[in-house]
Amino acid sequence: MKQYLIMNNNSTELSLGNFCRIIKNYSINKKLASQTEIFCILLNIDSANDSTINNYCLGNRSISYNYKKILLQTKEKFINNYKYMQKTISNLLNIIEGYQNKDYKITDINNNEKIYNICIELFNISKNDTSIKNNYINNLSK
Repeated sequence: MKQYLIMNNNSTELSLGNFCRIIKNYSINKKLASQTEIFCILLNIDSANDSTINNYCLGNRSISYNYKKILLQTKEKFINNYKYMQKTISNLLNIIEGYQNKDYKITDINNNEKIYNICIELFNISKNDTSIKNNYINNLSK
């Protein structure tokens, strides 16, 4: 689990740190796109300690059991619940667009150039990450 939670500034590992960095790069207001804010949106939690998130993103500490459990539950919801995925991406898009507090529809998300570019960057990182299986990368490309 820790391999996905290491902060990187390269394109060799698909990680929480890289995900946060990419979201921040595309955000209008960089201060609003904090690792903590993104982490809370991804896990659908109200708050988390900044130092805890920084430790997870920098790889100084492995993720705790409670967060692992939430992460696995979130992954399951994301895969099996279309509305949950739409809400999560909509919340991320609100960060990217500077907190317009808008409920983005799926057509808004699909037609958003920033979301498209973020997905391309994440896909390109996944191709270079040796821990990502080829069949998963092939599914992503479809």
